[in-house]
Amino acid sequence: MDVKKAQEFINEKLVYDFILKLSPERAREIGIEHRSALAYLKKKAKMGN
Repeated sequence: MDVKKAQEFINEKLVYDFILKLSPERAREIGIEHRSALAYLKKKAKMGN
């Protein structure tokens, strides 16, 4: 296995908090085009998945 850089760990709590605080306008700016997609992400973030 060729590893070229150190493994990075993602703080899931920070990602979930970021998603939960997104407004539909901000979500569109970062590439989430549909409100249903944002609602799905927020639902998953609330469940902790």
